[in-house]
Amino acid sequence: MTFLVVGSQRFAMRWFNGGYCMRGCATAVKPTQGLVERIPYEFFELPIALADQPKHLEFTAKAYPCLEN
Repeated sequence: MTFLVVGSQRFAMRWFNGGYCMRGCATAVKPTQGLVERIPYEFFELPIALADQPKHLEFTAKAYPCLEN
């Protein structure tokens, strides 16, 4: 699960289809290759009153092998 943390408050990212699949992976990452993505604040339903506050992201990546078709 992914959270946006603002002070002592944690906001869970709402579910969305990130393109995970067992065959023909949408985002293949080779060993030693990096990956940069953007997650909109809207995915966390962050109250506008907290928009200018310091924040950090709690995220744990889960790697899956891409099986070729």
